[in-house]
Amino acid sequence: MRETSMPDEGAAGKACTGRLIAMATEEMTKQADVIPDVQKPCSNILVSLGERQVLVEIFFLICIKFLDSLI
Repeated sequence: MRETSMPDEGAAGKACTGRLIAMATEEMTKQADVIPDVQKPCSNILVSLGERQVLVEIFFLICIKFLDSLI
């Protein structure tokens, strides 16, 4: 299988990626109950973005959500 590289996203692409990460983490963490119809697609988005090397940003936003709930 041939690996393809993604073109440079530019500022607009990075902003869009950041917004997707923020929205997906928000939806996954705003309910204490497990809601698969909402959380599974959000999880899929984060996994897909994580495969594109944005793991640090995803991890950072999830940590912020959990820290906010502890305070």
